[in-house]
Amino acid sequence: MKKAHVIAIFLICIIVPVFAVYTGIQMFDREFHGSSEDLNYDFNDGDTDETPYDPVAPGDVITVGIYNSGFLYHDEHDHGISKDFVTELFKRMDLKYEIKVMPRARISSMIEEGSLHMGVQSIRTTEREKYAWFVTYFTEKNSVLVRKTANISNEADLLNSRNIKVGIVRGYYYGEYYMDLIEKLKKKRIIVETKDIEELFELLRNDWIQVTFNNPSSYLYYFEKNSIDDIDVIDFDPDGKPLARCLMLSRKYFTEDHVREFERVIDEMKKDGTLYEIFNRYLNEEVSEKACDF
Repeated sequence: MKKAHVIAIFLICIIVPVFAVYTGIQMFDREFHGSSEDLNYDFNDGDTDETPYDPVAPGDVITVGIYNSGFLYHDEHDHGISKDFVTELFKRMDLKYEIKVMPRARISSMIEEGSLHMGVQSIRTTEREKYAWFVTYFTEKNSVLVRKTANISNEADLLNSRNIKVGIVRGYYYGEYYMDLIEKLKKKRIIVETKDIEELFELLRNDWIQVTFNNPSSYLYYFEKNSIDDIDVIDFDPDGKPLARCLMLSRKYFTEDHVREFERVIDEMKKDGTLYEIFNRYLNEEVSEKACDF
């Protein structure tokens, strides 16, 4: 046998057993301990950090998202109930803040992702409670706004009407009763969805829609702004409770202690009449009293 063949056989006898042992060790390790390769995942330093944001501290500037909604706020004159409320609230709490005007739908998503501290006039939902705290500062009921020429006075009339369109704001929560009614109307293919409340009342003014749902702090403003005066305002759900409208605070930045302090100061504003006075700057006595009754 040639010397080269002997060397080759010797190397095979050494290398094969060593490779087999190494492979066995790797398989054993993966079986019992796992590996990032099995999961097709690259670990990094941030994977174990479940709380990447620190709670706000004294001196921090709190960013508050606000959106156009009639007398609650409108950027045409840069004031409204919610802006006045935030100004007084933060003054009493000695907090720094910055108000940013943005689309309503963007506020919730930014709070969820941690790029916004707080929103106003928000409605509590189960999904939103996963990433935000809610502190009530007024309540309102939605009503049905109907063109007088539509001859609609109750739910049955609405469901049986022909040649009408019902407008809603996309993604807006109207309360349990009206959300159920909207589902019935969707089946009849008469729902028109708009991107925001501005577009909704433009359609109502131009008679592209004949019915919608809204609350006093908004519809009273847009009736005046758009010279809409041929509308019946009807409560289809007289026994229903008003919706709580809230401050929406990111759980990434606010603790339960923060929430309790906001609740305390809002209660103080309610008891000393300041909250009512803010609403009464824009709304009549009856509507203002109902808004502050929570």
